[in-house]
Amino acid sequence: MSEENLLSIAGLLSFFLGTISLYIVYRSNHLKWNEKAAGYILSWIFLVKAIAYPCDAYVLQVTNGGVEFAGGWEFFFALSNIQNYIFMPLCFALSLVFPVSVLRTRNQVKIALSVFVLLVLYRVIVHVSLGVHSLELVGLEYILTTVIWTSNYIHFKIKNLHEPNKGNGRIANISALLLMLHTGFNWFVWVGVFTRSDYFYFEDIRLGLDESGSFSEYFWLLSLTVSICGALCIVITALGIFYLNGEMDGVGIAVLAYMSLGIVAHFVYLSGAGTSSWLFTAGGNPEETLTSTWNIFTRQAHYTIGRPVIAMIILIQYGIYDLGDKRNYAIAKTQAILIIVIATAALMEMVQLVLPIDQTLSAGILGIFIALGLGWEERTFHGVATNPRRVSEILSGSEWDAPEIPIPERAFNNFNVSLAIFVLLSIFLAYVVDISNVLLDNVS
Repeated sequence: MSEENLLSIAGLLSFFLGTISLYIVYRSNHLKWNEKAAGYILSWIFLVKAIAYPCDAYVLQVTNGGVEFAGGWEFFFALSNIQNYIFMPLCFALSLVFPVSVLRTRNQVKIALSVFVLLVLYRVIVHVSLGVHSLELVGLEYILTTVIWTSNYIHFKIKNLHEPNKGNGRIANISALLLMLHTGFNWFVWVGVFTRSDYFYFEDIRLGLDESGSFSEYFWLLSLTVSICGALCIVITALGIFYLNGEMDGVGIAVLAYMSLGIVAHFVYLSGAGTSSWLFTAGGNPEETLTSTWNIFTRQAHYTIGRPVIAMIILIQYGIYDLGDKRNYAIAKTQAILIIVIATAALMEMVQLVLPIDQTLSAGILGIFIALGLGWEERTFHGVATNPRRVSEILSGSEWDAPEIPIPERAFNNFNVSLAIFVLLSIFLAYVVDISNVLLDNVS
């Protein structure tokens, strides 16, 4: 499987997740205001990524992996970047309302919304005017979300030791899952921070258009380091609790697995040409091929396939979907089956990269695997959908319960319409970047 195909599949997964989630959350009338907001934010996170991923794939193709900057790539590169300027503030907004609402009053909600709008507009103005520039502060949200969700995880894990039957562990787990969704693809290079390896400190971001040694590069590495420290705090907490009571849940094991793969990745990257955090590496010699293949199976598999799967688990398992409604249940089931089947097929195609057999035979093996496993995706959905428990129910009556803030449905509808209009407007803004040649100035 080529890098471009993986990004295209990620776009398809994100589109199905975003559109269907938007509809189900709209029909879920039982939700508290912060849960409703979280549902809509998660939907839009993947809707904008559904546009960004195919754009990244096209840019990779026409620039030969970010090596040859011929004409035709600027529009799609700018369109992808503008979508990311919506995606990143949306992740920060999500951390402010879910699972624990940091916003406690109506005025705080208004201030947070104003900051969100100003941050998006600021970055878009900088990008349209100056192209790739350090003033964009790319990576800021990684720092903010890491601080909030890591603090939530540690607090509720420790609280769960003293009150094990009140659902505190579930709040901790959802915090870790959300952090993994947002920054997990960074965790595979955590060893490079402490060994001061070139593959971490000299990786190219955004096709290498940022100047080497610039503030933009420094700020990006700072954000990666903070997100890695957050993951290490989660692992240390999980191992500490395991030492005390001999128990470690699935989320703790998953984070530990990511960090363990990071140790293996350190030796893989030292043998090759390094990594790429936004796009893929491409190479022809054996060392570069090993590095690129490992990158696809770890960082990029999480970045493109893992994110939709994690989001689906959160939406279903933590009660954002009203599965008591028969229509919602049927739609959510269809969505889960689509995502599971597409993601599994993509992973099987990735396995073909390392199988020493021709494509015809490997395609036959893939067909047999799918035939033998027929129906397992439905069983997986039932496993995830069993006994969903809402965050508001777990926190009800505690000091961490979200306060009652009257936000009418019309406000959520206005939020959705405004984002839809901006996404359409981003096409025009990308065209402005294209004809103004500001990105070519970065290349030169």
